[in-house]
Amino acid sequence: MKRIQLVLMGLCLFALAPLAHAIIGVDVNEDIDSVLAGRAPPLHLPDAKYRIAVFEFEDPDGTGLGSAVSTLIAREVLLRSGLGSLGVLNYYGSLAPTRKHPQSYFDKVDLVVRAQQASLAIWGVVRRDESSILIDVQAQLPDPVVARSYAWELKLPQAMGGETLHARISPTRLQVQHVRMPREFATTLAAMASAGNVVRAAPSRSAAISARIPKYSAMTVTETRGGWSKFVVDGRAGWVQGATDCTRECAQLLGTASFVGALLKFGDGGPAPTPSKDLARDTLVVARQLAVLADLRGRTFRPAEVYLARWDGAKASDFGAPYADFLALSTLADAFKQQGERPYDAIRLDDVVVRRVATALAQASQDDPRNTEVLDNLAVLFRVLGDERRASLARRLSSEVQDTRKAEPTQ
Repeated sequence: MKRIQLVLMGLCLFALAPLAHAIIGVDVNEDIDSVLAGRAPPLHLPDAKYRIAVFEFEDPDGTGLGSAVSTLIAREVLLRSGLGSLGVLNYYGSLAPTRKHPQSYFDKVDLVVRAQQASLAIWGVVRRDESSILIDVQAQLPDPVVARSYAWELKLPQAMGGETLHARISPTRLQVQHVRMPREFATTLAAMASAGNVVRAAPSRSAAISARIPKYSAMTVTETRGGWSKFVVDGRAGWVQGATDCTRECAQLLGTASFVGALLKFGDGGPAPTPSKDLARDTLVVARQLAVLADLRGRTFRPAEVYLARWDGAKASDFGAPYADFLALSTLADAFKQQGERPYDAIRLDDVVVRRVATALAQASQDDPRNTEVLDNLAVLFRVLGDERRASLARRLSSEVQDTRKAEPTQ
């Protein structure tokens, strides 16, 4: 076994309290071997309330940065999430298809994420491009997590049929960042990532080095002081400096850690992530949706126009069909709220209001005809309007999309 299990029983504090923040290095092929052999691998850091899987970035051009970048991001997510209990599974090893395991990259990610019941997965690729190095960072929220923490539903009054409308964030597999850096900066980036492996006796660069963190090891964070964190590394305590020297392009990568931390915090009841110009457009699209979802789950209902006016007069189509879906549910919920003390199930909104919402969703569906949530919601709203022809069309299109997805190979 390459994993080194963390021993906490010697510290009564950990024996009495649940696991707070910890990270463990794991050989990804051990978990994949177990899953494909029909054996459930052991849950790593099972006492953490939230656990994320960070996979070693693919490095097809041999830059030597795959492990350095993934480890840097894994540790910074641990320190930046703001969650009360987080376990980070830092996976080493390639996910590329092999003769032994010909499954696709994403199939392997899904296998491990499901087996470990992870709340989120991070992976990426490092490539050379002439005089530059390109780093792409991806994140994925598993469907059960999305359904639990990143979705909302609105049950219509019985007077309007009593059916339920649904909205969920999308994409759930998103590009978080695309970083281009000069090739000569690669050595510096690797050194910055490696500096996080040095454990010192005190929170100071002048303090004696007490250990270097082994690749396959477990660490628990017990205290943070400025840019330093106190780790228990395989039973031994020491101080590790955060990525304070991570400048230039390296600092951009820390934006990934901040966004992922904010995304996890939202699932724990926190605010919507704040978009950053250093991150990919997918993060802005998701942040817009989560801003509406934050209001919905807080029972603050606003019509779509409020959100569209807030963000530079943007159109709903600028941020995709899922955004239009959340706006539709918020608009309807606000209309119901305006009915005052009337019994909820007795409310029937004017057809003009319902038709306006349905029209906006129909436009969004034209931009994204494979979005089944929008199609299903359209079917419900057309039934409310008594337009069974359009309701049947929306229902049929949704069914066709779902059948097509089942037949599509995993990318």
